Amino acid sequence: MSPLLVLSPAAKSLLGLWSYIMLLAGIAGAVIGIRQKRTKHTVLFLPLIVVSYLLTITVYITGLSAGGSQENIPAARLAMMPWGMAVLVLILLSAAGMQLLISLRRLLEKEISPMSIKESLDELPAGLCFYREDGTCVLVNKVMESICRELTGRDLQDGRALWDVVSNDTRQKLSDGSVVQFSRRSLDLSGRRIWELSAFDVTELAGKSELLKRDSERVKKLSEEMKEYGKNIDETVRRQEILKARASVHDEMNRMILSTENALYNGGEKERRKAMESWKINALQLIMETGGSPGANVRLDIKSLAGLIGINVCTDGLPEFSDPAAGRLFVACAKEAMINAVKHAGAGNLFIEAKRIPDGTEFRFANDGRVPEGDIIESGGLRLLRERIESAGGSLRTESFPRFALVAVIPDRGEDL
Repeated sequence: MSPLLVLSPAAKSLLGLWSYIMLLAGIAGAVIGIRQKRTKHTVLFLPLIVVSYLLTITVYITGLSAGGSQENIPAARLAMMPWGMAVLVLILLSAAGMQLLISLRRLLEKEISPMSIKESLDELPAGLCFYREDGTCVLVNKVMESICRELTGRDLQDGRALWDVVSNDTRQKLSDGSVVQFSRRSLDLSGRRIWELSAFDVTELAGKSELLKRDSERVKKLSEEMKEYGKNIDETVRRQEILKARASVHDEMNRMILSTENALYNGGEKERRKAMESWKINALQLIMETGGSPGANVRLDIKSLAGLIGINVCTDGLPEFSDPAAGRLFVACAKEAMINAVKHAGAGNLFIEAKRIPDGTEFRFANDGRVPEGDIIESGGLRLLRERIESAGGSLRTESFPRFALVAVIPDRGEDL
């Protein structure tokens, strides 16, 4: 078999190209092994590189020799190699190189490598940066690099410097209108502290937060308007109740005038005395219903009114009213109970009992007068009193057995309606 030196230029060119391709393949495989930190594969690619390099140089030199003399060729021994052996070596190198590349690829597909981690991080929509205590970046993905260039105008080299820029306001708005939220946490890596700096896209959340803020301000404004409107409603209702009370008293006064005329001209002493009692009670009721405001001393108010009406009030002790509105509601109940006891039942005594309950205080107003023969029909002052107490959050009911009683639940924080 003829040596490599005497081959035709075309054959030498073919062998040189083949060996050169193997050289490039070996270099590429070694570089990949180094980047992926696969020492075993890197070492196995070195013989492939060396042999391919020698064959490439030999073929190149033999091609330059004009006369084909061995003395003029530095790689004389390799140049005298039978060309079949050179082909066999290239075939073996090609098979070995292909096997190494396939093995390396399969290994990279099955195992996690630093490069695969970097590639995975680059695919994340969030920005990530891992850096040491001195700010030196260990691992940075593309999103964080882009964010850093926009916020600082330079590449991300110092993670601590980037955190100093965003730490005062961890929510940053970018030029494209998106909003990113920065966060940082400390990690322990083999006894060394590593900082993880992340930046998440919160554009949608920021938009909803801004919308919620505007809605909250609008609700607050509406609440203030409703509160003012409620005050106006309360005043309007109060005035309507006063007008109703005045109309009721006016009708009662007309009835009393007619009754008094009849007693003066057609009745005797008993009818005239009864007419005077009715006048006294209705005059007190007129004072009550047309805007009279009780004083601060509840016991004095009840005692004074009882003396004017002519009824004795018996109590087991009244609680102290820390809320003026609750005190006014109690006085209103007592006045209504006293007037009804004298006017409708002819009572001489009114018994007031108080009992604390979770929602406030329950007051029971009972009298020793005549027991009602039928159902109690609420009208006039009693109906208005119920509306007033229920508007304040309390309740009112009547009992007929064994004696007539008015039971009112007055809340601790009732409104003065």
